[in-house]
Amino acid sequence: MAKLLKVLRQIIHVLVYGDAGAKKSTLASTFPSPKLVLMFDPPDKCGPFVRRCASIKRAKWEYGRVTKGYNKAGKLVLRIEHYEDTNPRKPRAYKNFMKRVSHLNEDIERWGIVTTVLDSVTYMNYACFNQQKYEMQPTAKDPRKWYAAVAERLTEMLAIRFAYLNCNVVVIAHIDEKEDEVHGRMLFNPACPGKLSKRLPAGFGEMY
Repeated sequence: MAKLLKVLRQIIHVLVYGDAGAKKSTLASTFPSPKLVLMFDPPDKCGPFVRRCASIKRAKWEYGRVTKGYNKAGKLVLRIEHYEDTNPRKPRAYKNFMKRVSHLNEDIERWGIVTTVLDSVTYMNYACFNQQKYEMQPTAKDPRKWYAAVAERLTEMLAIRFAYLNCNVVVIAHIDEKEDEVHGRMLFNPACPGKLSKRLPAGFGEMY
């Protein structure tokens, strides 16, 4: 009598980066559900995720808007949390995100989340920068203080917190092009503040 073998799939942490229109979100949408998407990008960028759902519902919660997607059986398979600064001079997105992250691990376990997606580092960078410029350090005369604070916070979040999430993780970033001054080659790295651009890939098992 044949034995049934249980296949155990190892979780993977993936960094996806490329130019606009490279189908980065489309790739992320193919990862296993239920999915939690932490969305800093504009709302119309949710298309690849919601198109895989039979129905969706939109609601509000303590940190802003949320979009929920269901399969044909009515089971929740997608949760998109929107972190938005509709007025950059009155930032709230990154502040809300930091509050949310304080119980992210517990929610992942409680909701049975299989994949967590961050979309994208670019707009997360904008949100963090606006918070520093208009709320945290509005009187700073040297802009380098804002950039240094953003680099520090995104390093903590992406290279440490997300690296240890106990589920599949997909972090989406755009691409930076820079010429190697020694060899004259073009280098293509994830668009991140400061030295994080070269160091971030070290925290991910796979890159696309």
